[in-house]
Amino acid sequence: MMRKIILMLALIPIVVAACVKRSNPPPPTSTSVSLPSRVQLSDYQLLAPEDMRADLNELFTKLELTHPNLYANRPKNEVDINRRRLYDELNQPLTIIDFYLKVAPLVESLGDKHTRILLPGVIYSKELFFPFYIKFFGQRVAANNYSGILDIPSKAELLSINGTSIPALLNDLSPYQFSKNSFSITLWFYSGSLPEYQVEFLNSGATTPVRYQVHGMTAEAIRTEVTLSSQPLEDFNYQTLPNSDIGVMTINTFNGGPGQYLEAAFTQIKQDHVQHLIIDIRGNEDGMYNQVDSVMAYLTNLAYKQCSVRYERFVNKPDTPTETFECDLIQPPDRPSRFQGDIYLLIGPDTFSAAITFATILQDYKLATLVGEETEDKASYCAWVSDPITLSHTHLQYTYSSSCYVRPDGIIENNGVIPDAIVRTTIDDYIAGRDPVLAKVIDLIR
Repeated sequence: MMRKIILMLALIPIVVAACVKRSNPPPPTSTSVSLPSRVQLSDYQLLAPEDMRADLNELFTKLELTHPNLYANRPKNEVDINRRRLYDELNQPLTIIDFYLKVAPLVESLGDKHTRILLPGVIYSKELFFPFYIKFFGQRVAANNYSGILDIPSKAELLSINGTSIPALLNDLSPYQFSKNSFSITLWFYSGSLPEYQVEFLNSGATTPVRYQVHGMTAEAIRTEVTLSSQPLEDFNYQTLPNSDIGVMTINTFNGGPGQYLEAAFTQIKQDHVQHLIIDIRGNEDGMYNQVDSVMAYLTNLAYKQCSVRYERFVNKPDTPTETFECDLIQPPDRPSRFQGDIYLLIGPDTFSAAITFATILQDYKLATLVGEETEDKASYCAWVSDPITLSHTHLQYTYSSSCYVRPDGIIENNGVIPDAIVRTTIDDYIAGRDPVLAKVIDLIR
């Protein structure tokens, strides 16, 4: 999981042309937060109220001119009310961090996970963070240890931080959960750069909690520890299960791969007489749509669409109205090693963007059985992220989507991709390294 942990724990802000994603609890419905009294190791210049107000207006003026469907998930009149309220609140000097904390929830409330305010990068080099990667299971959380303290297990259930239970802490942190922010950043919003943390863990199979003292770490120190202690997450992997006709293909990104690996993998699938192919995209969070097509060519000879319709605003024509297009019909090219058997697709909350498109194609054209958990982002969503844009006065940056898509079957619902068979991974499964989703599919096949 090294790539994901570097993205979310080591605090590197990434904008990919088609996809970005988070795996935190749902964002708050409130669009403004009370500013915390946090410990900061660096001095941040104060922004003038008139500059923040000007940039708030500039931000929404530009978003309304460039985003193809800005108010698809929340009525404009509601957003305008919150925007005017925020404008009035910006009546005293604030740091760029505090200005971010005011604006980010409002942008997050738009419901487009590709349109967001970018966290000022200065904090990565100046501040100390909680050195664990946190994965959420409702009100329980598992922690991957990147503190450098070898006595702490690599994975364990985190029970409390500084004497506060995890359920109580998650409640306190809920106003600061913004898209693409890891738990470590969220905790920093709340408490700032703490030199030490008192943490309480429950190790796998244990009944008695264990307490540790860990130090806050810079982003660079965490990044180094992740590199030293993690196995790299492969972009692509294939194996035929021993003594079986079952193949398991893992595609962790549609960005730059898996095209280079496909011919060899599907040639092996054909040679091994595989009849049941399991494709795992539960950890696939980024990518380009042409890579989706490269995989589809090995799965079907039927013409398909990536979407039913798309809405688009052209970057070079920002003042023109949104245009609606029927999505192209794609005819896969011939592939001698094309798979002819049953396909099972594994999805989950971390399946995002181009991987969601891949899932909807397979589901809507009934080419695969989807197993796992619902994706966090919607099945019909907006993407094609802009490069970071800098606001004129405060220099805060933002990105926006330039295209919005409706899934191939044309049905717009306010939910993610829902698997045909729901199989949940519990915190105990995660800590113990069990994979109930994969095990369920193999059991069904056998």
